[in-house]
Amino acid sequence: MSIGDSFLCLLLFVTYSISFASADSIYGCGGFVQASSSLVKARKQTDAKLDYSHVTVELQTVDGLVKDRTQCAPNGYYFIPVYDKGSFVIKVNGPDGWSWDPEKVPVVVDNDGCNGNEDINFRFTGFSISGKVVGAAGGESCSVKNGGPSNVKVELLSPSGDLLSSVLTSSSGSYLFTNVNPGGEIYVYFWKLFLLAPF
Repeated sequence: MSIGDSFLCLLLFVTYSISFASADSIYGCGGFVQASSSLVKARKQTDAKLDYSHVTVELQTVDGLVKDRTQCAPNGYYFIPVYDKGSFVIKVNGPDGWSWDPEKVPVVVDNDGCNGNEDINFRFTGFSISGKVVGAAGGESCSVKNGGPSNVKVELLSPSGDLLSSVLTSSSGSYLFTNVNPGGEIYVYFWKLFLLAPF
């Protein structure tokens, strides 16, 4: 064997060793974004298949700094390479108004991989409905400019009138319902306000 051949063999061995050592130190967190069973049941057979490619998943530090992010495949699969060992958070981000369970998951990356190489899955559980109750012009109900009355009960009703959920408005008059399933009409009912003022 010539010196050139020996050098080539040594170079190949070193390159293989470096690539093997590098590949050994890269871990990854992955899993699926899926619709909850109640959303799957609410879908019609004629509905288009859900496309999750507009959903992103982030790898964050425990302080909330984004280290990496990836876009999901249309079937909901995602994978994020992790180059450092330690504690992190995996967080899902979808379009405005989408609700998730869980929204984020703490993970530990060590010699066993990301959480022991288990999939980290997120369930799409429904949509959000938000709005604002606005007070009449003047009066104590709208003392904050562009605000509304607080503690007004807002009810979310099914088309048949069954109570699905109720919330109280915030100090600015805003309300929010989460995890609302699609299908049919949704009614939001505001209790009548009776304001007593001295005269």
